[in-house]
Amino acid sequence: MVEPRLRVIEGRTVPEMPVTWDPWEFQALCVEAFVASWRARGFSPVTVDNDIGLLERTLKALGRPAWDVTPEDIDRVVGGLAVEGRAPSTRRGYVQIFKGFHRFLQARKAAEIEAAFGVRLVCPVDEFNASRHVGDDSPAMLPPPTPERVEEFFDFLKTRIATARKYAPAARDYALFRTLYHAGLRSEEASLLDRPDVHFGRGPFGKLHVRFGKGAHTSGPRPRWVPMLDQLDLVLRWFLDDVRGMAGRPLPGNFVRWALSQRIARDLSFPAVRWNGPSRPMDDEARWATARRLLHDDTIRTEDRLAGLLLLLYAQWPAAISRLTIDHIEQTDGAVRIRLGEVPVELPELVADLAVQQVAARRSHAVLARSDSPWLFPGGQPGRPISVWAMGERLRKLGIRLAETRSTALFQLATELPAAVLARTLGIDITVAVKWQRAAAGDWGAYAAEIASRASHSGGRGSDPGPR
Repeated sequence: MVEPRLRVIEGRTVPEMPVTWDPWEFQALCVEAFVASWRARGFSPVTVDNDIGLLERTLKALGRPAWDVTPEDIDRVVGGLAVEGRAPSTRRGYVQIFKGFHRFLQARKAAEIEAAFGVRLVCPVDEFNASRHVGDDSPAMLPPPTPERVEEFFDFLKTRIATARKYAPAARDYALFRTLYHAGLRSEEASLLDRPDVHFGRGPFGKLHVRFGKGAHTSGPRPRWVPMLDQLDLVLRWFLDDVRGMAGRPLPGNFVRWALSQRIARDLSFPAVRWNGPSRPMDDEARWATARRLLHDDTIRTEDRLAGLLLLLYAQWPAAISRLTIDHIEQTDGAVRIRLGEVPVELPELVADLAVQQVAARRSHAVLARSDSPWLFPGGQPGRPISVWAMGERLRKLGIRLAETRSTALFQLATELPAAVLARTLGIDITVAVKWQRAAAGDWGAYAAEIASRASHSGGRGSDPGPR
């Protein structure tokens, strides 16, 4: 007999096994997945470690799984932090880390949470409990400045250069803001630039080598090359040639003073280097030779000759020269005077002739619209003076080293005039005039004696080899 291979069984449904999760265990798995997404996006280990701790503290303070958190829970936690005296940035960090975690749950775990716990995710952070950040409203409330507003700002800086008690810091600030604006550098990147980072010969306009460029996600410095557009190369040439040398290199001394004040170092000293003025004995003679050339060389433009003589004879910086107007030139009783300070100075005959010619021939350098201008040295745009760096560039082309020439002129004038008269006639600060007079009377006595000795041995012309 053959045994049957099939048999009949009673039909019934397969019992459904409910899927149960411990909410805290499931939340821990979600946190691990959230942290893995940070690493996938390239966050640095330091950032990941810091944010993990902040997320854990936030979830612990809320006291319930993230999908069960209500707006009232957020209010309770943030309010408690405020009562404890926590900073707004700390409170904002708690809210932002939870908000980011909740967005992750909505994107990755919403279906599982609804199936396991019957909760549809809705973010409890709303406009009433979200910590406000300045950057949240600033773009809408404060749009970027218009080009006209930017020009007003730089015009203010130019005026500040001409009127500041200390020329070098004002000129440095102008060059710094121009670099930030035209090169698009961050302030920290610009502060770390050094002289070898400026390459005027690279490319059509020159380039800046930003060696300490900001890297993404704290990945370290990212060097890059930035072109010097919009005549930034002229600004930096002026700064490097005429301004940077005036400030010397005070950084080591400042560092030593800071280290001592912070009690980081003891018995630390830094030898001070005293400035002794022009070091070459030919400085004064070279100055007068250049002055004679400007007085008699008709091939040089009148405005350039006059500007050069104002620097050579009256120690005027390009910033002060560029701000002169025709009203600064006075013609009375057959004499021509120029007002550089409170008291007008009578000009020598040859210099007076150049000043009168410049006043009569003043014109704007604009190509399209030539018109009379109130400025003694008009610029390329109608109604505006020549820029400081353009004036400096013209004088450099005449072979004038601006800082050395002004130092030599001030030394000579300080030996001949009292400090009060020097300040009132040249428009410089009285403290500056006093320092120059002390230097001329003391430390440079040997220099003046050397000049007198060379003059007597050269034919008895006297100690003043003035222009002839």
